Amino acid sequence: MNVNTRALVAYIAARHVTGQNTSCIRDKQHGAYVMFTGSMGAEAINIHDHQARCQITGTRREGHYELKHEGRGTQLVVDFDGPNFTGYAADSDEQFSGVVNGRDVTVEDAAGRFEYSL
Repeated sequence: MNVNTRALVAYIAARHVTGQNTSCIRDKQHGAYVMFTGSMGAEAINIHDHQARCQITGTRREGHYELKHEGRGTQLVVDFDGPNFTGYAADSDEQFSGVVNGRDVTVEDAAGRFEYSL
């Protein structure tokens, strides 16, 4: 999965599970913060990806998210079951999974296991 898409998934997961309105997520492998801002309401999502300089928009129904990355024109789907999540990233045609544990997020995809934190 694209590195930026993976960070976006971690950001959405962290916000969904913790309920914290944060503006970044820390990529532990690269030691860098990735900036995202915007709203995640009960039904609508509108997030600005500062690195890609574009919006991610979509809908939310309970633990199911259907998002569009406006910069790439690709779809991202994420489903939550408590702190666990699974999904599909169309930009890489890959499935992924992960878990939120406190302020830490793990995302696993075909490339491996990646760690993030709030």
